[in-house]
Amino acid sequence: MRSRKWRVGASLAAATVLCAVLAGCGAKYENPADLPLGSDEWQEMTAEEVIGAFEAAGFTNIQENKKETSSADDAGKITEISVNGTNLFRAGDRHEGSDAVEITYYEMRRFEAEMEIEVSGDAGLPVFEVNTNLPNGTVLKITLEDGEKYSEEQTAKVEDGKASSRMFWDNGNYLEGDYRLSIIMEPREQSATVKHDLGENGETLTGALVQADEENGGQYLYLEESYTSDYEAPERAGEDEVVALLELAAASGFGENHDVSVDGNTFVVNVWQDGAAETAALAANGVPTAVEQWYALVDSACDASEGLQATLMSAGYGDCIAVLQILNDQNLENTLLTTCLGAATYNCVE
Repeated sequence: MRSRKWRVGASLAAATVLCAVLAGCGAKYENPADLPLGSDEWQEMTAEEVIGAFEAAGFTNIQENKKETSSADDAGKITEISVNGTNLFRAGDRHEGSDAVEITYYEMRRFEAEMEIEVSGDAGLPVFEVNTNLPNGTVLKITLEDGEKYSEEQTAKVEDGKASSRMFWDNGNYLEGDYRLSIIMEPREQSATVKHDLGENGETLTGALVQADEENGGQYLYLEESYTSDYEAPERAGEDEVVALLELAAASGFGENHDVSVDGNTFVVNVWQDGAAETAALAANGVPTAVEQWYALVDSACDASEGLQATLMSAGYGDCIAVLQILNDQNLENTLLTTCLGAATYNCVE
């Protein structure tokens, strides 16, 4: 009899435990949420679509891990999804709504571009410096124009937050009056390194300088400011006085072997040095030391021609040209080098 009672008691206890277990199973999820997709179904979806699907399914702990990109094609692409720490899951599997869902995807980088212009240089011979946060190596187009006859475009490369133009002038003349200065940065014309930061077509660019590119649907930067020259033309000196100034400049740079002549609106300054012809001949034959010496002379002459031109301009002869020639010291009838406005127009070695 006691055995029978024991079996009945054991059965009741087992039933009680089973009921407790079943009751526990029924209360496993306080806020159940079923997975809206499986681990093999999100690869063609965007981050926005996937996040929306998990939110609609009742998941409340969605963690977004964002990686920056400058590619419009990659923006929004998902690289990984994990649910409760695993990246293997099936659509329809039930979870607690607060279970962690981690979604890793690419987000477009945002680059707020800044540019400010500073003006330096002599009156009527401006140099423009752009202060910017654009990456090193970015090429800027700097254009100055008066809307009528004058227009000059230069390029400058950004280094350590600055990009400087060369001196602007009007074919050897000082600039006078009012001008429009524009700075343009075209992403598609930049190096691969710069495009990595700004995007192939400027996709990452933001800020007040950004303009839409109607040709390719991309973006570029544009900054415009006015420039007013404060140059006042000096009273024109006499021709003999100008020749004397050029002779003085030639003597200070090349010694007593020089002469100055005038041909219309061209002032020709001839200089010669002992050994110049021999150096040129050796350089033409590729002798390394002679090549180095010759091109050092070329650089000096180019710089000197700019100085001579500045002398003309300061004397009121901005409409004239200064030409500097290095003559053959063994035969003054022959010219070894001709320079003008800072450039070599003839070089006997080349």
